[in-house]
Amino acid sequence: MTAIASEPELLPGKSPADRSDVLRLCLLVTASVLLNTLIGAIVGEKTSFLYKDVLQLTPTQTTELKLLLGLPAYVQPFVGAWTEIIPWLGYHRRTYYFCGVLVAILGYVTLALLHEYHYGAVVGLLLALGSGGVLASVVYNAAFVAVGNRSGTLPRLQSLAMLLPLLLSTFYSSHLGGYVAEHWTYPRAYGTAAILALLLLPLILLMDDTRVPHGAAARLSEEAMQAHRERRAQSFAILKQALKSRELWIFTAYIAYIALTPSPDTARFYYEVDSLHFSKQFIGDLGMYGAVGALAGLGLITLLARFVSLRMATWYSWIGNCAIYLCYFGIRDPVSAKIAFTFMGLSGSLYGVTNVALLGRACPRGAEATVYGLLGSATALFYLICDYAGTKLYDIFGPKNPAHHYTVAYGWNMSVAIGLAFAVVQVGFLPFLPAWTRSSASISARRAEEALEASTV
Repeated sequence: MTAIASEPELLPGKSPADRSDVLRLCLLVTASVLLNTLIGAIVGEKTSFLYKDVLQLTPTQTTELKLLLGLPAYVQPFVGAWTEIIPWLGYHRRTYYFCGVLVAILGYVTLALLHEYHYGAVVGLLLALGSGGVLASVVYNAAFVAVGNRSGTLPRLQSLAMLLPLLLSTFYSSHLGGYVAEHWTYPRAYGTAAILALLLLPLILLMDDTRVPHGAAARLSEEAMQAHRERRAQSFAILKQALKSRELWIFTAYIAYIALTPSPDTARFYYEVDSLHFSKQFIGDLGMYGAVGALAGLGLITLLARFVSLRMATWYSWIGNCAIYLCYFGIRDPVSAKIAFTFMGLSGSLYGVTNVALLGRACPRGAEATVYGLLGSATALFYLICDYAGTKLYDIFGPKNPAHHYTVAYGWNMSVAIGLAFAVVQVGFLPFLPAWTRSSASISARRAEEALEASTV
C-alpha cells in the first residue's frame, strides 16, 4: 500500500479505468482552460474599464458591485449538493454543465447587443452570466477532484490547469487583453466571448459521468429502482457525515480567513491608472511577467511535488499569502511593476497548486461537488469581502479623504500594510487545523482509502 501511495503517476500497472479517466480529464482541462483563458483576456480588462470609464464607479463602488455579482458563487455548496443528489436528464454533471455554459453564452450575447450600458442592465446580465458560470464550474470541479483524488494525480492535473493559461498569457493572451481594452468596442468584445463560449458545449462528452437509468424501462425494473434509491441514500449519508465533521468546518474557517485578509485588488487597477499612469496596453502586458514567474513556480512544483508534504503545503498557505502583500509594495513604476508581477506569479503558482491539493484532500469521496463547493463559496465570498475591505482602506487613506489630502500612493501603501498585518496573524490558526494538515505524506499521494481501492483492482 505504501508503494502505491508514493507513486501518484499512472504507471502501466495501474487501473486501465484510471488511465482512461485521466486521459479524458486532461483533454477536458486542456480545452476548457484554453477557451476560458481567451474569454477572460477578451472581457477581463475591458469590463474593468466599463466599470471605471462608462459606469463611472469609484474603487469602493466597484468592489460593492463585485460583492453583488458574487451572489451565485455563495451558493456553490447547495448547487453541488443538488447536482450530486438529483440527476437531470439522466446525468449528475453533463447536463448541468451544458445548461450553465448556455446561460453564460446568452449573457455575453445580450451584453453584445446592448446599445448603451446602464448600471441596472449590466448588473442583471452579469449576474445571469455568473450564475451559468458557477453551475458549470461546480460540476467541472467535481469531475476534476473526483478523478484527481481517485487516480492520485490531482496536483499534476492542477499544474496542467495552471500551466496552459500561463503559457498562453506569456505569448499571447495578456497582450490580447491590453489590445482589446485599447482598440475594441464593448459589443465586439462580448460578442467574441460568446462565440468562444459556444466551443465549450461539446466538452460535456469528455466529462466523467455515468448515466442514471430513467424512463419506462427503469420504472419497470425494480432492481434499477432499488439501485437508484440506494445511490441516493448513499449520497445523503456521505453528505451528512461530511457536514457533521468538526475538522471540515475548522478547515473551512481557515480557508475563509485566508480569503478574508484585506487585499486592495480592485484598487490596484485604479492605482496603476491614476497614480502610475500605466496605459491600457501596458496593464495587459504586465500579465506576461506574472505568467513567466508562475511558469517558474510550476516548474518547481512539478519537480518537487512528491517531496512536498501536506505539512509544507499548509505552511505555504500562510507564507504565500504574506508574499503577495510584499510584492504589492514593489509596484512603483514600469520596471518595478514587471519585477513585482514576476514574483507574484512565482509565489501565486506555488500557492495555487499546494492550496488545491489541500482543498482536494479535504473532500470526502462521493461528496466532491458539495464540499469543494462549500470551500469555493467560502473563498469567493470572503475574497470579495477582503477586496472590499482593502479597497475601502485605499479610499480612506487615499484621495477620497479630503480632510487629510492623502495621495493615491499613500492610500495604496496603507491598504497593503494593513492587509499584510492580517496575513501575518494567520499563522495562529495552524495549530488548530485537522491532523492531516500536519502529515508528512506527499501532496501527490493518494488517500488511504483510494490507495486501498487501487490495490484491489
